[in-house]
Amino acid sequence: MGIPTTPYMTVTVLTPQNRTVANAYVQVFALLPPGHRRSLMEVWNGTTNSLGQAYVPLSNIAPIAREWVEEASVMPVLVWRW
Repeated sequence: MGIPTTPYMTVTVLTPQNRTVANAYVQVFALLPPGHRRSLMEVWNGTTNSLGQAYVPLSNIAPIAREWVEEASVMPVLVWRW
């Protein structure tokens, strides 16, 4: 598995002794905005390479990020006055 040609996020899996782990199974979850029936959603899974790295395509995360932006645009803003 080489480095992807599209934008990505790198996840490095380490042992408690700070050593990388090759062929580790990785799951990436996103916290969903309010209004969904679930709170988390798996957006990617795969295994690390020989360097202990997994490359998560940003395109897998982007739809959830967009939902958070849309949710923020309609949420009321609370102003505290002391």
